[in-house]
Amino acid sequence: MQAKNNGEAATMIGHFNNILCVITSISEQQALVEQALHVAESHQASLTLHLALESLPPNASLVMASFAYIDSQQSLKEEAQERLSAMVDKLNVTERPETLVTVGKPYYDVIQQVMHAGHDLVISQARSGMSGFLLGADAMHLLRKCPCPVWLIHEETARNYKSVMAAVDVNYHFTREENQTRWQLNEAVIASAAEVALLENARLHIVHVYDAAPRHMMRDGLMRSHQQQMDNALAELKKERSEELAELVDSLQQKFDEKSLGYLQPEVHLADGHPAEGLCRMAESLKADVVVMGTVARVGVPGLLMGNTAEDVLSNLDCAVLALKPDGFESIVPKENN
Repeated sequence: MQAKNNGEAATMIGHFNNILCVITSISEQQALVEQALHVAESHQASLTLHLALESLPPNASLVMASFAYIDSQQSLKEEAQERLSAMVDKLNVTERPETLVTVGKPYYDVIQQVMHAGHDLVISQARSGMSGFLLGADAMHLLRKCPCPVWLIHEETARNYKSVMAAVDVNYHFTREENQTRWQLNEAVIASAAEVALLENARLHIVHVYDAAPRHMMRDGLMRSHQQQMDNALAELKKERSEELAELVDSLQQKFDEKSLGYLQPEVHLADGHPAEGLCRMAESLKADVVVMGTVARVGVPGLLMGNTAEDVLSNLDCAVLALKPDGFESIVPKENN
């Protein structure tokens, strides 16, 4: 992948090739569709608009008897397909997106489509609540189980990103295999965040929050240590994480050319505190429009072992999220034959 500077901002050809945009309404998610078109064009990727509808309840034929065009699941699907096609006809695009309508369990149908069509990015929208950003049940299912990256946009900030935050975990005090997974995922997170920053002409922030547990234990009287020993240990921990962060940022040189790196000029932030709380505070402080992060603790077991930190962060963010999973991730949702 190469990025070039046009004098004001770098342009790029990203690594996504086959994008799926999931909508639940034809008339109320124009910002989502525009964002998906924007991303697909920038990545020179194919785009499919997937209208994922809930199944009709068992008594729908009685409750909705006055609506002649809805008398079965099939007629609902056909009507939705006609309206979706009509919406696409009005789009001002050079490449017409493919269209798909499913009626069933939206998250399940989306994952099946990803598996069968080989999509490498899902773009969808989280719900907006009274307190701001809100992840619905389908969004959480996708974050936990979808085998490809999931980009949940915030309607108010779509196509208007100014600040991109990459949340990484450079704690490598685990087994060799898990450390390799963590490093690969961290590299993917900062590379994807850099792509988004280039795509949107936004600032790039790379953030790591580490928890100095011994200090908290001492504060609560659970451990005893000399102040100097504790200070030395904390200084060593900070130095270790700072060096790991620097090495991670250096890996961008393998993926972007000099002009793109010159435009990006990522700002690195190292903070001490509870990781979930600290990442949410950093996102708020940096006015992040989107947070790019990994959502899987380890691979090798079918399904998702979502880390507590990722779960807590996702539940408390008030911005868009681009969630990645490491190579080797296997969804707990089985691939159906049809």
